[in-house]
Amino acid sequence: MGIESSLETTDTVTHADTPTALGTTQITGNQRDIEYKPNANVCTTGGPPDSFTYQLNNNTATNYTADVIINCLNDPPVLTLPGAQAVTFETAKVLPPIEVKDVDAGSSILVFNLSVSSGTVDLASTVGLTNVVGNGTAAVSGEGPLSSLNAAFNGITYTPDSGALADELNITVDDQGATGSNASGTTGSGSVMLNITAPQPNVQDDIASGPEDTNILVTVLGNDTPGAASLSMDPASVSVTAAPVDGTAIPQASGVIRYTPDPNFNGADSFQYEACNTNGSVQGACSTATVTLTITPVNDSPTLVAISDFQMVEGATHTQEITVGDVDHNPGTLTVTAVSDNGTLLPNADITILAGSGPTKRLIRVRPTDGLTGVVNVTVTVTDAASASTNRTFKITVVAPDVTIRNVTDGGVSVRPGETIGYTVRYANDGSGKAEGVVLKVTVPAYTTFDQAGSSAGWSCSDNAPAGTTCTMAIGLVNAGNTGNRIFAVTLNSSVPSGVSEIQVDAEVQDDGTNGDDANPANNQDSDKTPVDRSILLKITKRDAPWPAGSDSLIEAGDTLLYTIRLENTGVTTAEGVVLQDTPDAHSPLVVGSVTTSKGSITSGNDAGNTNVAVNIGNIATDETVVITFRVQIVDPVPDNITSISNQANVIGQNFASISSDDPDSADIDDATVTTLGSRAVLAITKIDQLVNDSNGNGIPSPGETLGYTVKIENQGQAPASNVVFLDTPDTSTTLVVGTVSSSGAAAIVTDGNGSGDTDVRVTIPTLGAGEAVTISFNVIIDNQLTGDIVEVANQGQVTSTLLPLMLTDDPDTPQANDPTLTTVATRPVLRMTKRAVVTDTNPDGQSGPGDLIDYTIVVRNVGESAQNVVINDELSSLLTLTPTAAGSDLVQTSRGTVVSGLNAADDTVRVTITELGNGESATISFRVKIADTLPAGIQTVANQATVLADGVSASVSDNPDTGAPNDATTTSVTADVIMRAPMKDLAAMGGLAEPGDEIVYNPTIENVGNRTAENVRITGTLSSDTELLFDTIFPGSGGQIISANAENFELLLPELQSGQTWAVQLRVRIRGTACSAVQNQFTVSADNMTVEILTDDQDTTEPNDPNSTSIHCGSMLDGILLPIIRLQ
Repeated sequence: MGIESSLETTDTVTHADTPTALGTTQITGNQRDIEYKPNANVCTTGGPPDSFTYQLNNNTATNYTADVIINCLNDPPVLTLPGAQAVTFETAKVLPPIEVKDVDAGSSILVFNLSVSSGTVDLASTVGLTNVVGNGTAAVSGEGPLSSLNAAFNGITYTPDSGALADELNITVDDQGATGSNASGTTGSGSVMLNITAPQPNVQDDIASGPEDTNILVTVLGNDTPGAASLSMDPASVSVTAAPVDGTAIPQASGVIRYTPDPNFNGADSFQYEACNTNGSVQGACSTATVTLTITPVNDSPTLVAISDFQMVEGATHTQEITVGDVDHNPGTLTVTAVSDNGTLLPNADITILAGSGPTKRLIRVRPTDGLTGVVNVTVTVTDAASASTNRTFKITVVAPDVTIRNVTDGGVSVRPGETIGYTVRYANDGSGKAEGVVLKVTVPAYTTFDQAGSSAGWSCSDNAPAGTTCTMAIGLVNAGNTGNRIFAVTLNSSVPSGVSEIQVDAEVQDDGTNGDDANPANNQDSDKTPVDRSILLKITKRDAPWPAGSDSLIEAGDTLLYTIRLENTGVTTAEGVVLQDTPDAHSPLVVGSVTTSKGSITSGNDAGNTNVAVNIGNIATDETVVITFRVQIVDPVPDNITSISNQANVIGQNFASISSDDPDSADIDDATVTTLGSRAVLAITKIDQLVNDSNGNGIPSPGETLGYTVKIENQGQAPASNVVFLDTPDTSTTLVVGTVSSSGAAAIVTDGNGSGDTDVRVTIPTLGAGEAVTISFNVIIDNQLTGDIVEVANQGQVTSTLLPLMLTDDPDTPQANDPTLTTVATRPVLRMTKRAVVTDTNPDGQSGPGDLIDYTIVVRNVGESAQNVVINDELSSLLTLTPTAAGSDLVQTSRGTVVSGLNAADDTVRVTITELGNGESATISFRVKIADTLPAGIQTVANQATVLADGVSASVSDNPDTGAPNDATTTSVTADVIMRAPMKDLAAMGGLAEPGDEIVYNPTIENVGNRTAENVRITGTLSSDTELLFDTIFPGSGGQIISANAENFELLLPELQSGQTWAVQLRVRIRGTACSAVQNQFTVSADNMTVEILTDDQDTTEPNDPNSTSIHCGSMLDGILLPIIRLQ
């Protein structure tokens, strides 16, 4: 080691002796230091020190002497070892010399240890050694001087154990601290690898055989030996070193190799394998051998690709291509046959096998028996020359449409001349195949015209199409088993020959034949006859007109009206004892003496004091018409709330029910005759505000500032308004500025507002003509002493006039009608804050939950005075963690101010400061959080709410604008729940009323309105005793499965129903013959991850979770049938 000495002088060293007796010196450190380095392995402990002389640069040439004492240290023994040694299996080996050196040892005693793990060690000599233990064993130890150790190590003999395959000689020598300060001793160590050469195992070739397409297991170690009795063959060492050409060889347990020939391979093949010997823990030597295999041929059965089931229409021929094959034979030589299991529907003679597009293709041509439908299974067999065969069966469904007119019905009513009647045309497809291009044809009956308004939309006929016209209705596709109906309405002529007692409607249905001939054309037509009721049919109309004739058509107060009433008997029976009665409107009294009649006697109306009209007409014969007239005069003035007058006559008789008159000038039936009164003045009044004097320059109304009001009164009617008066009392928080009231436009007089002491505004407009307007303006001063952050000043004027009701001014800046004009006055800063949340579904599973992202947007608006030192603070829920919206982006973004918290993902608070936020200004803050990947039990929502404050402004909280609640936290649902609804519709398959033997179609729709996917959704049910399930017609819906079904029970399964999805199924049941009131059915819905089962709910009722109930009709066909609408003309 080196020793550096610093001289305590300002002089520099000019000379230092080197070398010294025991070392060397060197001048360093800017000529001020001398470094001394002793020679290797020297020390002066107990002896004279080493020394050297040196001179300083002080012009004296004086020599100085430095003594150096070198302390003694003990060096460890050093071992010189030979490299790895090759050792012959189970043979002793004399190892090369191992030399030990120790510069400090001298004649001191050293301790040694030798050890091996799989053999024994013999020292070359023990002379000079003491305490020798274990010589000739696996561990030897002893002690002695250095020379004796080197003699003992000069030719150590190593003898391996029986079966040993690897070993290592480990040596340590300890000089026990022979010399130096570390008297506890110093150790040297090392090791010599002993590589034992194992004998080669005797690995023999193997021979094996087997049939094609069959695995062959070859026990390759069965004839192999390890090469030494102390060794064994290692099954785990078996590996394939050269793969077979026509198959695969894979080692198995216990030294077995599984050979798998390639498909259909036969012949010779071989592979090479390697196996090794072992002593149980160490693998030894390895050798290779060859396995020769003989694969014997086997005749393979021909192949036939599965044939898909198909559906075909009756009367058609269908050709189906199939694919055959045979690895052992030419596919073209294969024999193909086909057999039907329903010889009636498809005789074997009508199955033909034809050549296909190539040797592996065949065509099967089938021609089912005409006129028959149903299901037939066809089995196809393929046979090769060696009589091996394969067969497959497929199903053919032969279908045909059968469109039918179930019935045409008028509901069992009769019709009178001039009346309209609707016929329900019910159609169906009773066949097994769909019908396309379905068209209804109905002929307009004699003595009628087509009524478009009362008919279903889509008929080809125009309104009032005459008798004999054929009207068509394009239905289009009607699937098998489906039904429908259309309404066909006609109007009976007002005049019908006396010999006509009924009308007949003929209906027909056809399809376009695309899907085969109609299975039963005989049921394609139906008709219905409706009796014509000609007993008594009085038509009574009443019209109004200004009187005298030629008068202005504008009816106003004081005008006279003429009413004309016509009574016409269009029936075949005389109306007996007819009496007309009429009481005029209270605002249009009768003009006494004005009543006239073309038949009968006037019993009231022409005598003094009469207020109503009464005419005793007597009998009215068939086709006879009676006309009655009278006048009324409209009162003057008419009350303000009266805009029309109404009048209706009533007719009674001895052989018919009471009848009311009809206004023929309106579309309504049997309605009163209404006369609209002429237009009058219509006033529209608006009032707006504006800031006139903005003393503080902040642009918003403040205490002490001046507001200006502008009122506009406009006459939008057709008559002038008289004596219009505007009156306004300012809000109590304001004071009228006297002298500021003015008007423009129509002539107006300011009567109050400009005089000393006036507190209200009053303006009079003697006449405001139609289309004229007047504008009134005045100012008010906002009081200085207002309480609260924001004060709303309300002001509303009122207008009165002759003939019009009191009216209020309207603020046109709001959607409300006739509302006060509101002015917001700010007395200090007012901060409004909203916070919205938008969820990103990261799964995506269609719902918010653990691991999803929420983007929050906070908007702070100042609707008051300018705010100073605004602080927005948002403490995050413990379930939320800040995360960037994009790589490298800030965690929090703000449109104004500075983000002081929320800069790191670990921050649990977002804080933004804004120096100033002026009136009307806003700041937007946005950040993204991640919902915790796991949530505590019971957590259903994550709620978060921010606060905002400023100088002189108390803290307020954010509001979620997407809810109706004020100042509420922004809440996000995170609960993953399955929530189901099960509405169900029922429909009698025939339409209308159901009868025993009819079918009912149930259409349950399962809706997952929760936020979690429902697993293994099931619909189960037991049918009521008066219905039976047509289980072979169940439609399980998209993705659904039929688990079980019979006439009484069923179970359907959908593996999963995601949130927001629906599962629609269809069930058909037949009403048993014993049912005669109503049948009820209700089914159960469940899911693996839904805790509570639910029941289907009749969606046609308001009652929740109620069963579907279908009325059953067992009496006369007229009972309960809906009657058509009869309209009087």
